[in-house]
Amino acid sequence: MKTFVMAQIIAKFAASKFQVMHNFILFVSPLLLLSCSPKERNGEDLFEKGQFSEAVAYYSAYLDSNGFDAEIVYNRGRAYEEMGNVKAARTDFDLVLKQDERHLNSRLSLSRLAYEEGNYSRSLILTGLALDHHESSFEAHFLLARARHQLGYTTAAMEAYNTTISLNKNFGEAYLYRGALKATLKIKSACEDFKIAERLKVDGGEEAVDKFCS
Repeated sequence: MKTFVMAQIIAKFAASKFQVMHNFILFVSPLLLLSCSPKERNGEDLFEKGQFSEAVAYYSAYLDSNGFDAEIVYNRGRAYEEMGNVKAARTDFDLVLKQDERHLNSRLSLSRLAYEEGNYSRSLILTGLALDHHESSFEAHFLLARARHQLGYTTAAMEAYNTTISLNKNFGEAYLYRGALKATLKIKSACEDFKIAERLKVDGGEEAVDKFCS
């Protein structure tokens, strides 16, 4: 079957979406939503305008003046990532987790980065750590499903896709990739998943319907 490519899971969290590869989502985004407290507003505005180096400078100046703030450091990490400085991004995400091991976005960002680098086992471990504290995160379950899928753990991947959808029935990417897994396993209901993905306007949904539902 045709391989579906996720746009990068900027791994953005949007109001109802998590894109995990910088175009999709991971797989995703994810990308992950930035915080919007007043103290961060200027930095977020810069980020949203694509002025990532300026956002990094703003966040760094804020931290120099006010001390450690988990959300500021996390958002700086996202800006670094958008600049292509993955090492600095990972350093910021790790720094947040040293202060708060329950910080979901930092844990998932690290998991997504591992996934995008092809280190699916590492992604699986990091996502599991996120789920230890955030069992109801559909984004975490989706990343879990993607990592399991890539590793060939088909039964476990299907279970994680099902959980993702039960937690967020409007998350179209989960239907698309569950449908892809079903198609690989020759499960007839794959077409139903592709149709839902298409209805939810997921990239690749219409193409999948044309290929598998005709």
